[in-house]
Amino acid sequence: MFNYQSSNVMLRKDGCAALIDYQGVRWGLAGYDVASMVYDAYVPFSDDQREQLLDVYLRVRQDVDASFDRALFERLWPLLAAQRLMQALGAFGMLGHVKGKREFLEHIPAAWAKLRQVAGSSPELAPLLSLQVDVGE
Repeated sequence: MFNYQSSNVMLRKDGCAALIDYQGVRWGLAGYDVASMVYDAYVPFSDDQREQLLDVYLRVRQDVDASFDRALFERLWPLLAAQRLMQALGAFGMLGHVKGKREFLEHIPAAWAKLRQVAGSSPELAPLLSLQVDVGE
């Protein structure tokens, strides 16, 4: 797991991508990293853009790993996306309310909306839809 976020991918002058910000590195599921990019709370990707990004990942992953279980990944995908979004929401709350970095609170409504969207696509996550949360809107 690398803690992929749009702000952690930089383009070099030669056009190649470079990854930065290693403090979040830990072992985990690659799908969590994909969810970190596809459901980045800072970037307003459309549903179509998210589908395209996920499709690119799945095609590349299948090309490089013959044992990749796409059906398992697709079953876990909403859970991975929800986990990442909940982590981001917790970080925004901590940074905004506890550390006084109020600018992070601005990202809560978008992250909460994305979490609700993901929850609506998964029976396991449906209970999240009944939560009443003040996101400061």
